[in-house]
Amino acid sequence: MKKHFYLLLACALLNACASAAPFSYQAEPKLLKKEDVSLKVVVPPFQDTRLKDNSFNGLCMTGLMIVPLLVPYCTLHEFNRPEFNKFGVQHVNVPEDFAKVTANELENASIFKSAAFSFNNEDGDLILVGNVKKMFIDDVGTYYGLTVYGGAVLGLLGAPLDYNHRSLEIEYKLMTPSFDVLFEKDYAVKKNSHVGLWTFKVAFEFDNMLKQINMELISDLKENLAAIKQKTAKKSSR
Repeated sequence: MKKHFYLLLACALLNACASAAPFSYQAEPKLLKKEDVSLKVVVPPFQDTRLKDNSFNGLCMTGLMIVPLLVPYCTLHEFNRPEFNKFGVQHVNVPEDFAKVTANELENASIFKSAAFSFNNEDGDLILVGNVKKMFIDDVGTYYGLTVYGGAVLGLLGAPLDYNHRSLEIEYKLMTPSFDVLFEKDYAVKKNSHVGLWTFKVAFEFDNMLKQINMELISDLKENLAAIKQKTAKKSSR
């Protein structure tokens, strides 16, 4: 009987590992219209000011395995750099990949004459600077006070064994080459989800969270077009 249980558990864990997905971001379709501002925007690699540590609470896991009913919930993982997930697989180069998809999103919005990723700020008339300030996961595990074996049985039946609390915070600044700020704003998104043996996700939906932030950025840039045009007109007239 134990052999059958361990076989089922191994299959579930293998299914979980196999479901790991790379970073995936789908920009909105190109909006075919005349641009609102006849200036080129360059998006360099994002700044990355996140904390650097990822932690694993091994003692907490041990407590769940041998002390039933006393520790039904506890934090197992805290990721400040979640692109290095619990299996050590890198799914995304945050500074470059975030900048590339944001540039693509901005290009397709047709607000400016063009928007493109570049390592050279001189490639554009304006610079969109992104700073990833927070990209955090708090992974809270539970075996329902039944030790790892009892909890695994519930997991095989579809019960959630982990809860992921995710947050993403990015600061955007639209600047001139002389670093005069035309627009700036902090954006933050939070999402929560449960994870089970059959609903395992390693990507943690940060692609969707970045999408939400960028849609807010596009909307705010459109709302501030008059001020942006006025500021750029003053700069060009000097």
